[in-house]
Amino acid sequence: MENDNKNIRYETVAAIDMDTISNQKDKQKDIIWRFIKDNNIKQRNEQGDGKEDVDSFGEIDFVGFGQLTTTRKPYIRVAEDTSVETLWKLMIDKWEIPKPKMIISVTGGTTNFDFEDDRLKILFNQGLFKAAISTDAWIVTGGTSVGVMKKVGKAIKKESERTTENEVVALGIATWNIIDNKKVLTNTSSKKGCWPAKYAERDLKWEDRDGFKLRALDCNHTHFILVDSGEKTYGKELELRARLERYVAIDDGKKNGEIVKRTKSQQEENIAIPVVLVVVEGGCGTLETVYNYVNQNNTGDGVEGQARKCIPVVIVHGSGKAADIIAESLRLTEEVAFEDAVKELNDDIHLMLGNTESKSVEDCKTWLKEICGDRSRKLITVFNMDDAELKDIDRAILRGVLQAFPVSTQLDLAVELNRCDIAKEEI
Repeated sequence: MENDNKNIRYETVAAIDMDTISNQKDKQKDIIWRFIKDNNIKQRNEQGDGKEDVDSFGEIDFVGFGQLTTTRKPYIRVAEDTSVETLWKLMIDKWEIPKPKMIISVTGGTTNFDFEDDRLKILFNQGLFKAAISTDAWIVTGGTSVGVMKKVGKAIKKESERTTENEVVALGIATWNIIDNKKVLTNTSSKKGCWPAKYAERDLKWEDRDGFKLRALDCNHTHFILVDSGEKTYGKELELRARLERYVAIDDGKKNGEIVKRTKSQQEENIAIPVVLVVVEGGCGTLETVYNYVNQNNTGDGVEGQARKCIPVVIVHGSGKAADIIAESLRLTEEVAFEDAVKELNDDIHLMLGNTESKSVEDCKTWLKEICGDRSRKLITVFNMDDAELKDIDRAILRGVLQAFPVSTQLDLAVELNRCDIAKEEI
């Protein structure tokens, strides 16, 4: 009889606990829905020529992708001109992501990219993961299951299985209209989100009725911002992604000859987070991205009302295509004029572009020339995957970050990032 009473008490406590958890989840859903409403976050309408209330947000439950855990992943669909300050508050305050000490933004190949051998793959996987874990960094990519983005997702999954340390935040910022099976991410009836959205591997089509190649979201990323410009074109997320990364990178002080001031909101939240762009392979679009990140004169994707902040870049030499072309351009222009250097790389540029218009070739040369300029090249670190002296890519990433800051602040930054080993070697 006494055992029966104990069982009843245990069952009652368990039921109460489940009710408490359920109530907490319902409250969290309502908080996020209210935040979206209060901040007037919008998405594009079906025609793409106007805006409407967001009906695509909540948590994604990936089904059938071979992942070991069933952790649900927060996501939201937003118009391309959404305030990055609002998105930051959503991630930190509502999604409750731990504020990063650094952001590692990875860009590059978006098709059938792979490393030449397992040694290079292991080097990249372990180095990227170590850089993120040791500095409490976020990793930011395009968030889909192709190219470098897929490799980053697999690296996080594999290395996470080898350690009991904290989860690495992998933020995927993707273009809404190129996402496969995106209909399951939408709740048009109540417009209060999907909790969860069942995103199943078996439901993927890989292309639409027009033959347009679609991309699946990568199940190993932890959070998603899906950028809706109303257009079915790759890369429409890049401007918002750059604005977001510059928003957190804005800092008081004089950087590269330009005065950059934080907004009142940024000062109150103490946002001044180092950001570094890591380039792996890539094509013409990657060259343009590097150009935009290191070229302060281009104001196309600056933070609202702010002077533009240059962001340091790490080139993974040996990964192919755009990354190798940039690395070789920098090496050659140390000894010869750019016009002579680009002649040696002309065939590589054409091979990278494939069957594209000649105007694209000229664009690439223009961007390369700016990248090789005296001011831009100071922001670029080349990591040679075959260089025995640089055993870890994480060290190259940290070097890249430090060189973008005045010498007087580099030691403090290295300590803040928990990397006193880098301070001893580099400062």
